[in-house]
Amino acid sequence: MKIKKYLICLVLFCLSLQVNAQITITKDEFPVAGNSFAVAIDSTFALDTLYQSYIDTSSADSMFWDFRGLFSAYIDSFAYLDPTTTPFGPDFPSADMATWIEFFGLNMYAYTRTDTSTGVWGVGANMDLTSYGLRKVNFFSSDDELMMKANATYGTQVSDSGYFESTGDTFFVNEIFKTMDFDGWGTLISPLDTFQVLRMKEYRISIVTVYYNLFGFPLKLGELFRDTTTEYQYLAKGIGHPVVTVSADVDNQIRYIEFLSEIDPAPSADFYVLNTNVVVGDKITFYNASASATSWFWDLGDGTTSTIHQPENTYDSVGVYDVSLAVSNINGNDTAVKQSYITVMNTVVANFGDSVNGMQVSFTDSSLNNPITWYWEFGDSSTAFEQNPTYTFAKPDTYTVKLTVNNAVSSDVTSKTVIVDWGDAISEMDQFDKLRIYPNPSSGLFTISYDELSKIKSVSLTDITGKVIFRKEQPQLDNLEVKIGNAGVYIIKVETEHQTINKKIVITKN
Repeated sequence: MKIKKYLICLVLFCLSLQVNAQITITKDEFPVAGNSFAVAIDSTFALDTLYQSYIDTSSADSMFWDFRGLFSAYIDSFAYLDPTTTPFGPDFPSADMATWIEFFGLNMYAYTRTDTSTGVWGVGANMDLTSYGLRKVNFFSSDDELMMKANATYGTQVSDSGYFESTGDTFFVNEIFKTMDFDGWGTLISPLDTFQVLRMKEYRISIVTVYYNLFGFPLKLGELFRDTTTEYQYLAKGIGHPVVTVSADVDNQIRYIEFLSEIDPAPSADFYVLNTNVVVGDKITFYNASASATSWFWDLGDGTTSTIHQPENTYDSVGVYDVSLAVSNINGNDTAVKQSYITVMNTVVANFGDSVNGMQVSFTDSSLNNPITWYWEFGDSSTAFEQNPTYTFAKPDTYTVKLTVNNAVSSDVTSKTVIVDWGDAISEMDQFDKLRIYPNPSSGLFTISYDELSKIKSVSLTDITGKVIFRKEQPQLDNLEVKIGNAGVYIIKVETEHQTINKKIVITKN
């Protein structure tokens, strides 16, 4: 009986040693493509002295960290991807895993390679800056960055650096300097579970500098930013992702705490584009906003399908397209369908006609491809926003009228010359056959004839601004010859005993 009790005590003692033994980082703790996690972020604990004390004091063996009081300010997802399913995987052939990060409109893929004997290494990244009006930029490594050291245990320390450079005439260099100190082990309680963990303290300086390639010489334009952080990662056996990560600033003050809230949660499908209205032939990127998914199937509505994380597509025909995304992981699947999501149209073409009635002109829009806004400029500082405006000019002249139109995807401008004169009066008097002007148009010499010339009180000639060129009172001739040296449009006004008759004469250049 004493022997039995002794054996039981020995077994319990050995189990207690196993539970509290320190951890060694092996390939089982490395991330694996296909794994996904729900990660909660808490940035509300700034005055919590308990959590601050965890990082202010040096760690040691057989520690106890209690993070049960963390608050889930919001939940994010984190998935480790097969790089061949990402848009830029072929650019990083040495990578065997990729991660995707989205924040403040920035989409970034980070690519890593795994060496079971040395660790996990960062080999490059792609940053999509199109939402900032810039471009997609690849950063290639000439000095891989150590992300996780193999065979690390309590007391392991390592220093490393990384050097990443983008392409293009204007390019970026990201230099990284870091130390990794595996400074403690023990028991950690989080809102998710209780873990035996090894803590890694990473001190990291990241410097991004902008250069311009001047005839093959890298001209330094300046330092874009410099960031210094200390990060405390609590690593548990067999998880493949830190169970808690504490991020601190250069003064070691906590910025936020990230903790696992679920391992391999069921996926949730979602996606978006920067603009749902596009021009025929334009390339469009579909941004994946799914949570915890590790495989994807896109149907882009025009017969195009894709299984990559964020595909691009070019629509060749005008139309309205449905888009769907089906996602899955080891624990389930989900589908998002957005009907009539993408509208593809041709660029708008501006055009208009006009109908002149004296000083009043009616404009008719005849623009093509679904304009939705109109902006008219009449050439005299006046404007209008109607589709088909009618406008009365203040004085006779030649005006350049401009129309700017927009549809959902483009803009276009056109302009035309419009001549206005005394209009209505001239048109109205054209019915009186008694007043004849010939030849009209004339090269400068013309004749004015009126059947009842004796009844004429005066004959005058003005230009279109109203300036009087000549005036003759009570002419007694059956035919009045007039000679004008300057080309232009003129108005002949004949005043009789009962009415005033106006006619237009056009003088061409000699």
